[in-house]
Amino acid sequence: MKKVGDVYNVTDVASLAGTSFSAYAKRVQILEISERMDLKAEIKVDSSVYLHVSEVLGGAPLLPSLHSIRLLTTTTTFPPGLAIRLLLPCPALQAVQIAGSALDSPWFYQIGLPLLASRARSIKHLALSHDTAKIPPLLWSTMLSFPELDKLDIRLPQSNSVPGQFLTQLGTRANRLLDLNLHVPLDRLANVEFNQAGYRTLRRVNEVSIANADESLYPNLDSLSVLYSSELRLLQCVSGASAARHITSLTLHISPISISNLPQTAHTLAACRHLKRVTLKETQPETSIGTDGVLRFMGALKLEDFVIDVSRLKVDDYSQNCLSTADGSLENILRGREGLRSLVLPCKWLDTSASLNSLVSIPRVAPSMRCVGLAIDSSLTSHADELPKLISSTSLLRSSQSSELVELEICDVRAPSNPFSPFEYQAIAQFIDTCFPKLTSIRLHPTSTFRDFWTCVEQLRIVYKEMRLLSSRLTRN
Repeated sequence: MKKVGDVYNVTDVASLAGTSFSAYAKRVQILEISERMDLKAEIKVDSSVYLHVSEVLGGAPLLPSLHSIRLLTTTTTFPPGLAIRLLLPCPALQAVQIAGSALDSPWFYQIGLPLLASRARSIKHLALSHDTAKIPPLLWSTMLSFPELDKLDIRLPQSNSVPGQFLTQLGTRANRLLDLNLHVPLDRLANVEFNQAGYRTLRRVNEVSIANADESLYPNLDSLSVLYSSELRLLQCVSGASAARHITSLTLHISPISISNLPQTAHTLAACRHLKRVTLKETQPETSIGTDGVLRFMGALKLEDFVIDVSRLKVDDYSQNCLSTADGSLENILRGREGLRSLVLPCKWLDTSASLNSLVSIPRVAPSMRCVGLAIDSSLTSHADELPKLISSTSLLRSSQSSELVELEICDVRAPSNPFSPFEYQAIAQFIDTCFPKLTSIRLHPTSTFRDFWTCVEQLRIVYKEMRLLSSRLTRN
């Protein structure tokens, strides 16, 4: 190509055929335009170049083995329509991910997305994301034209143009969907569906039961992720209840306002007989969730995996036999969860913290747990007598059921002004090995303090474990 002024041109497009460029084009599987590509300026190509290349290709795609397109830029405008046309038809294309400025372009909704729907019908994964874009109604009708979709990820929190019947239509047409992420305002959608059903007020609506929802909608859906505002009324609509009927995994993007309604939502979700995993994700930084709400939510569901991806865990005042401390709250959260195998709690406590000694509650009241993530303060108050205290707290475990824990994620909230002593390496490593004899790894949360210290503790714990196993083998022989 030659640059004339600020525009690139090609003098002999036909020469590209049969060259190394053609051989390379056949190997390309991923096309990405993103900030990490470090594009200093937009490259302007004369429109005649696209016309000449199209003639040489003779209707064949420029990149015949293209599997994935990723347009993830906030500054570069959407690629010219003629450039996109050169990629189509593309029988191998399966994934399209678009975020940022591409969704600001009217061309994308009017021509770009319809082109993909009509000439790349093999697409199985479609992801659209923009934090502030106002989406035109045309987008929703076009998305119904991808019959092979098994994963749809829409993150458009400011979009208020979702048609009232979109979920019903999607469930009918994209009946191969396995994974659906709708990070869009759903309360309005649910209200429209209620009103179209002939209800005058939301207070008098006859709620649709998940147990008897329309089985023809979303027959294969396994994972659902939704934006959860004040109440999850979506699950009381025909389309929402149908979407939730067979799911095994649910993600709720929660706000500080919506947290108080989680216990009521849990009772609605209890009708999801196949639900095994729930993730709560905050939509605003530094969101807090109370231990009472966590206990009530967990009590209504029989889960195998529960992830609370919220910044802070707040200890609520209990009136029924519960200690209003972080250690006591942790034990109450763990107690009686026979089916729970994985639990990830927030990486900080609000105005308090759980002690290192609180880890002993895992083997004591939840010995079948296999993965736990939590925040603790690793400080030992008195070095002279802390090790005997730690070891004595685990002495009862040796004669009871051994912990099945294999993965432990720790977020240490110990104050940076309180450095570790050499004594603590031994004490903490030996304590953790005693509590969790089957542990394979200790991972640190990205915000954890004293990461280097925990690396050394993990190395020492592995040494203790190997010595213990060796001693056990020698004893048996």
